[in-house]
Amino acid sequence: MKNVKTLTDIFVKVMFDALFFIVYGVLIIALGLVLLVRGLYVWIYTMFSPIFGLMYFFEKKETKGKTLFDQMNIQTFISLALVPVYSMLALSF
Repeated sequence: MKNVKTLTDIFVKVMFDALFFIVYGVLIIALGLVLLVRGLYVWIYTMFSPIFGLMYFFEKKETKGKTLFDQMNIQTFISLALVPVYSMLALSF
């Protein structure tokens, strides 16, 4: 009867399986939402890219308040473009 598991062993295995299923499920849902928001930001950057090019070419004058275009720069675009690389690198370990 070595192959027969006790009821407690089965219960412990099912509980650990359920715990890992819930944890990975929440992580995958969160990753999906983050990548969806990232996709929207990249889409907005793509839509406004001609304006960014004109602003770079004409060297926009100094403004006192922070506008939407002050927050959107090439470093932010590159960081958004590399989000899938970072997230898959983190999940690969």
